[in-house]
Amino acid sequence: MAHAARLYLRLSTLLLLAGSALVLVGWIPTRRLGGIEGLQAMLAGCGVCLLASLVGALPVIRSKPGHSAQNITTLMGSMLLRLASAALLTLIVASQGRFAIKPLLVWVGISYLAFLPVDTYFSLRATRATDD
Repeated sequence: MAHAARLYLRLSTLLLLAGSALVLVGWIPTRRLGGIEGLQAMLAGCGVCLLASLVGALPVIRSKPGHSAQNITTLMGSMLLRLASAALLTLIVASQGRFAIKPLLVWVGISYLAFLPVDTYFSLRATRATDD
C-alpha cells in the first residue's frame, strides 16, 4: 500500500506542476480575452481536469503490475473513468452558472490535453511488469 501511495503522490505532484505551468502560460491571454471571469473559468477548467485525472488514476493505482491482458483492461478503464469524470464535473461546474461557459470549456479542453501525457506516462510506468 505504501507503494501505491507514493505513486499517487508522484502523480499528484506532476499534475500540479503541469497545471501550474498551464496557468502561467495562459494567464495573460486569458486575462486579455476574458477578463477576470475568464481567469476564474480557467482555474475552474484546470481544476476539473486535475480532479478527473486523479480519479482516473485510481484503477491504475489499485492494479498489480505484470499481466499484460489485465493491464490493457486497467488502462482502458482508467481512460474511460478519466473522460467520464471530466465530462460529469464539467457539466456540474457549468450548470452552476458561476463561471463563463466559453472560457470554461476551452480550458477544460486545453487542460485535458495537457494532462494526458502525464496520465499516460504515469499509467504505463505503474502497470509495467516488474519482471522485464
